[in-house]
Amino acid sequence: MPTEIYLNWGTLSRTWPDVLQKMQKYQLDYEINPTVSLFEGWGRLWETQKKVAGFFKAQPTDFYFRHNVTVAMNDFILGAELPPGDIVVTDLEYGAIVNICRYRAEKDKRNLVTILIPMGDELKSEDQLVDLIMKQIPQKSALLMISHVMTGTGLKIPLQKLAKRTRERKILLAVDGAHGPGVTDLDFSLLDDVDFYGGNLHKWFRGPKGTGFGWAPERNHKIIHPLMAGWTTFETPIPFMPFGEGHRWNISMLMAYCLNFNAFYALSDAVDEWQKRDPRKVYAGLQAKRMFIQNEMTKSLGWKVLSPLVESLQSPLVTFELPAHFASQGFEIIHALRNQKNVTVSITPLKGSYALRLSAHIDISEDQILDGIRRIKDYFHS
Repeated sequence: MPTEIYLNWGTLSRTWPDVLQKMQKYQLDYEINPTVSLFEGWGRLWETQKKVAGFFKAQPTDFYFRHNVTVAMNDFILGAELPPGDIVVTDLEYGAIVNICRYRAEKDKRNLVTILIPMGDELKSEDQLVDLIMKQIPQKSALLMISHVMTGTGLKIPLQKLAKRTRERKILLAVDGAHGPGVTDLDFSLLDDVDFYGGNLHKWFRGPKGTGFGWAPERNHKIIHPLMAGWTTFETPIPFMPFGEGHRWNISMLMAYCLNFNAFYALSDAVDEWQKRDPRKVYAGLQAKRMFIQNEMTKSLGWKVLSPLVESLQSPLVTFELPAHFASQGFEIIHALRNQKNVTVSITPLKGSYALRLSAHIDISEDQILDGIRRIKDYFHS
């Protein structure tokens, strides 16, 4: 069996090696005296939250940790006070998050409206995309839920432009940032028109598995109510006082229960890793890998690119249209490629069919990518 080629960093990226080592050390240190570790942990968690929030230029009191983006999106979609009106999603959204919207819509007896977003060369510019989205949103809409980066095609939404328009129309904007952190310079000081953002830190940011966050500007704290009650819901008991500097909303959103938070502590080390590497160089490296994959796949297999061709709308995720007779195989292609060719890819549901999605981080060499593409071609041409 040939050496494994991993071309699905978009589903889960490998944690930075140094960060993984630190997390494992924290895990072992915690077990020396779990009781002391737990009660000393709240202050340590707050220091970590401040550091990670600072990396994204967010106020730490607007930012809180969760295990993944799905939990964070539940916090807002189910926990926020919504005005009357429809809930709107796009036809490129991740199914689990759409189901949260559907659940809220059915619970409140609202309409769930799906708007259409083009793919590939149909997308011409950021302004065209934003205009297209806004024209489809019904006049009486309460919430637009949209991904920062679409998991199916890798389309990156120009959030500042879109958020300005939704706020003008008094439509709440909730962003599924599963693929946002680590893909682009995510700067919350520029996103005050966004009403909520949930993100993953175990994808492109390359933090430990099971780390994510939610963010909401101060103006929206009053409309977001915790879905889970516990020790810090109404007051701050003494053991939790080192957390949050007295900020009641942020403390009420705390995961205030017995847990080894070593994965979250290691996010501090992930920030150090990013700063050591220079984020701008990482983002540029990801774009270079993305273009290399797109160009080599097009030359080798000639398949249609479903991801945007406009650079400002691109992310490291590159998606290709499967020939119809292969698209019907769906997720079985993932297992077949892994078992037969030892290459890992993503097969993503997309507008009623399936497509092949490839993604690589800066660690993957061009030679490894070429080897992976050769194996993919061998599989589909055999």
